Amino acid sequence: MSAALQHAVRRLTERQSLTREESEEVMHTLMSGEAPPVLVGALLASLLEARLQIVARQLSQSLTESNARLQSANDELLKHAFSDPLTGLRNIRCVTQHVEDCCQASRPFALLCLDLDSFKPINDNFGHQKGDQVLRDLSALFIAEVRAEDV
Repeated sequence: MSAALQHAVRRLTERQSLTREESEEVMHTLMSGEAPPVLVGALLASLLEARLQIVARQLSQSLTESNARLQSANDELLKHAFSDPLTGLRNIRCVTQHVEDCCQASRPFALLCLDLDSFKPINDNFGHQKGDQVLRDLSALFIAEVRAEDV
C-alpha cells in the first residue's frame, strides 16, 4: 500500500477530514486497483462520509448566514413599514395594529394624540428644511420621554 494511502487510512480511521488533494490521491489509488479489495469499500464509504460532512457544514454555515441576512432585511422592512421616515415615530399602521392587538387580548392601553398648532408658519417663514428639523427635534423629545415598550 502506498504511503499516501496509508496516511489517508490513518486520518480516516481517526475521523479526520482529508484535504481535496488527499481525497483525489486516494480515489486515484483506489481506481487504479493498487489497494487491497477489502480496503476499497471501507475507504470509499469513509471518503463519502467525510465529504458529506464537509458539504453539510458548508450548507449549514451558508443557511445560518442567509437566515441572518434575511432577518436583518425583515427587521429593516418592519421598521420602514411601521415608522415615519422623517421623525422615527410610529405611524398610524403601527398604532392601529397595536390597538387591535390590545383589544383582541383584552389588554388595557392609553392613546395620546398630539397636534402641533400653527406649524404652517414655521415652514412658510423658515422653510421646509427648518420645519423638518423642528419635527425631528420634537420627536426626539417624545422618544426620550416614553418607555421602550410604549408604541
